[in-house]
Amino acid sequence: MGSLKFKGMPGFVMLWLGQAFSLLGGSMALFAVTLWIYQRTGQATPVAMLGFFNLLPMVLFGLFTGALVDRHDRRWMILMSDLASLIVNLFLIAFALSGSLAVRQLYVAAFVLGTFQTFQWPATSAAITVMVDKKHYARAASLLEMAGMSSGILAPLLAGSLLGFIGLGGVLSLTALGSALAIVSVFFIDLPPQNTASTASRPSLLLEVKEGLLYILRRPPLIGLQSTFTLGNFFFTLSYSLLGPFILAKTNNNALAFGWVETAGAVGGLAGSGLIALFGGPRNKVFGILAGWVGVGLAGLFVIGIGSALPYWILGSFLGSALGSLNYTSNQALWQSKVPPDLQGRVFAVRRLIGMGFSPLASLAAGPLADRLLEPAMRQGGSLAPILGPVFGVGPGSGIALLFAGSGLATALVGVIAWFIPITRHTESLIPDHDANGECV
Repeated sequence: MGSLKFKGMPGFVMLWLGQAFSLLGGSMALFAVTLWIYQRTGQATPVAMLGFFNLLPMVLFGLFTGALVDRHDRRWMILMSDLASLIVNLFLIAFALSGSLAVRQLYVAAFVLGTFQTFQWPATSAAITVMVDKKHYARAASLLEMAGMSSGILAPLLAGSLLGFIGLGGVLSLTALGSALAIVSVFFIDLPPQNTASTASRPSLLLEVKEGLLYILRRPPLIGLQSTFTLGNFFFTLSYSLLGPFILAKTNNNALAFGWVETAGAVGGLAGSGLIALFGGPRNKVFGILAGWVGVGLAGLFVIGIGSALPYWILGSFLGSALGSLNYTSNQALWQSKVPPDLQGRVFAVRRLIGMGFSPLASLAAGPLADRLLEPAMRQGGSLAPILGPVFGVGPGSGIALLFAGSGLATALVGVIAWFIPITRHTESLIPDHDANGECV
């Protein structure tokens, strides 16, 4: 099989194709499960809790999975995550077909999948670093983003239309097929070894975790830059985790409307990633990151919140995702150029923990904040309805609309404030590339 393996950019394309199949299935499952939960409960909290259980493993295990990725073949780390997705979906299919599927089982599935995803993301990021030339980092990151967004174009409409014919079990079967195709693709990729040191000669796992943590702590510009993701992701998750309940509440459970908003976001992300893949992204990557945060907040979340009808929600979803691609790909390319490949697993795990460490709390708070406070306040006779009703409307979904608008303003403010902090604005020049002679600490 050695002659059938691909290396370099062809190998990356093979990995990209496999992940595209997996992401398409995963997006279909997420849409169908969100719809299934909300139609059975009529509340935002159970939907937000699904995100909480998916993000929680990153906080609990993220530091250790990064170090484990650096100690083992990254191909098997990626395979392990795809295999876990396949097995979990097979169990859910069995429950769905037997009629015994419950929301709590979906929470368990989200936790298990989130656990193995903590391996896949740093493994995939580090693998790409050694597969492609540095000048292609931004393009590779944007192509991976395009894979996710491309799946999002078809997934909501496919899942929404198929759910009535083949049921949740049928949709989950397509998800399992996507995971299987991703598994097969990895066997045709030739990954260069990331470290020649034997396992016996390596320091302990705890020391490697400490090494990843200290790498970032000794570089204040990286801390400052990643702190924007801590705050930005918190405010983004606080509202966007309720996108499904918001659209469904505003449209009387119109799955097609929810599907169009999700699809618009995927098209926007694809357009943004496509432009970056074509032109290579902004030369000033910090500007791309911070401008992305401002755009996600104002053109994305805020527009969705103040929008009174489907066209506004579609526009906000499109623009927010397009500018989110600028944010993500600029940040990914910057970190890949600054961190040595043999350290990227443990460093990227710490980086992700910093950037998304408070996101589970946002998911945990979003549902009760909407169901118990904002939604009642924005109903007929509610405390906020007379003041804010003319802007956000009165009735189901209006409280979540207020949450979207407020979160959008906060997210944009994160990007603006960070630009006026010199150590953050000049991160790219203060931290030399990993292949430069010497390095500032």
